Amino acid sequence: MTADRVVVSRRGAVCVCVLAAVQRIAHSHDNSEKTDLVYPSLVSHEDFVAAILKVLSSYIKMPGLKSALIVGLCGLGCAAAKPDRTKDSTRRQHPSKDDTRNVFGIGLVSEGNQEQWNYAKQLAGDGGWIMLTFAGVDNTTTAPQQSWVDAVNGVQALGLNPVIRLSPPWGSAFYRSESDDDAHHDYTTLASAFHAVVAGLPLVDGQNIWIQVDNEPDLCYEWACATDAGSPLDYTTTAAEYAFFFSAVADSLHSIDSRIKVSAAPLAPGGTSQCGCCGQPNCPGDKPGITGLQFMQAMTAAVSDVWSKVDFLASHAYPASGVGYGFNVPLDQAAPGLTYYDKELSTIGRSDIPVLITETGWATQRDGLPPCTEQNKADWTAGAYNSTWLADERVAGVMPFMLQDAVWGDQDGYEYVSTNGDVAPVFTAVQQLRCAQGITPPC
Repeated sequence: MTADRVVVSRRGAVCVCVLAAVQRIAHSHDNSEKTDLVYPSLVSHEDFVAAILKVLSSYIKMPGLKSALIVGLCGLGCAAAKPDRTKDSTRRQHPSKDDTRNVFGIGLVSEGNQEQWNYAKQLAGDGGWIMLTFAGVDNTTTAPQQSWVDAVNGVQALGLNPVIRLSPPWGSAFYRSESDDDAHHDYTTLASAFHAVVAGLPLVDGQNIWIQVDNEPDLCYEWACATDAGSPLDYTTTAAEYAFFFSAVADSLHSIDSRIKVSAAPLAPGGTSQCGCCGQPNCPGDKPGITGLQFMQAMTAAVSDVWSKVDFLASHAYPASGVGYGFNVPLDQAAPGLTYYDKELSTIGRSDIPVLITETGWATQRDGLPPCTEQNKADWTAGAYNSTWLADERVAGVMPFMLQDAVWGDQDGYEYVSTNGDVAPVFTAVQQLRCAQGITPPC
């Protein structure tokens, strides 16, 4: 059969399929030679009915039967093609440019530069993920820094999906003190600053920008008091403050564009039960003792609809033998940490959203953690992809901590590329695994 190449609507495409089926049925009952049908661009029910009539008129002599078939086929085909407008189609849709699922990515501790973005592309491939950290947002911010705009342009040009952590300036995690009220529940001014940053970022047709609002507020140094409060704060208080803050920011960012996707800050799996609130990031009264799951529950108790405002779950699924403890253990002991996001989804009651793991990974030599070799790190990371993340369709992207840094990388051993340019074995192992999945470009 020959046919003009046409572009059809989603509904028209299904109707063409139904039309072809009718013609094949007809030919199966009559082997006589018939004139081939040229398929038109179907844009309405009337066009579809006319096409069906053309096929059926030579085979069905009973008008009533003909009409019944037409109505049934057209209703079935075109109803099936009609999009479901009740759901956000972007929530589960992976934003790669083809049908190959790509969960591979890497995290940066800054906006990065062209060399680092190129490393990320070599590692993660087309449609991969990159975590960019924009540290410097406070209640006086009126626009994104030019380097932030350049970063989004740069990674989008490479075909990577930008995930952006918006945070205060390094060492100044005092958002609670930037509230508009003494109760620290009104963050209108700060939400406007976040809006100004995101509204100034470049958007590309068909591609989302994924925004992570701050980082690990269940740790005292990430949600600190700029002045001495006079007494420690219970975690339920800080959770409530963050919940009000995030709700204000999320509402503001969602008003910009449907391509802006928003998540609350990922929580440290092991958080603090009390913050000393002494006017410094770290205080004598800081005490561990809760999990991030308890902090989530306290957020819900303060703002009941807070988790309805997230478009995805940002998670810090570090390898651990327990929830909030036992970090950096070998792969065969690490499942509770690597799948921590599963408990988070259950806690917030949001099984419908994708997961972006914005931090994970092994450190070879960080103080307080059991050491491992660079080859251990490579083998265990590749194993985590194979055993856990690639097998779980809820996981849209994984951005291990981190590509390159003098302290967290060279000193602690999280790096994929050292600051002198040496590529760690984990980089090669993950890159080869990505290529084995058929994700371009080839290795």
